Amino acid sequence: MPGIFKIVLILFIILIGLMFHLRNDQLVVIDYYSGNSEIPLSLVIAGSLFSGAILGALSCLPTLIKLKRGNAKLLKQVKTNEKAPDERVLPANEKNQSVDDRR
Repeated sequence: MPGIFKIVLILFIILIGLMFHLRNDQLVVIDYYSGNSEIPLSLVIAGSLFSGAILGALSCLPTLIKLKRGNAKLLKQVKTNEKAPDERVLPANEKNQSVDDRR
């Protein structure tokens, strides 16, 4: 069932894009330093949306990398804390104290 939903969603998006292209088929002149070209308006808008999405994703990358590093550090701490009590390394001043004395 989810596979059919994805196919229907993709076909719906393609249909909306095709309708958008047919309604906005005017040519737009793009001037470069070395020349110019005529491109359909729908292609210019789609290209602008795509490049904006790529730039937005790239701007989020440093934060995402920072969060993933922090997550890896916390997972390492969890693994260390899940070790059996006799495998943990206690600080030097707590080695000779019992559990009841620490409280």
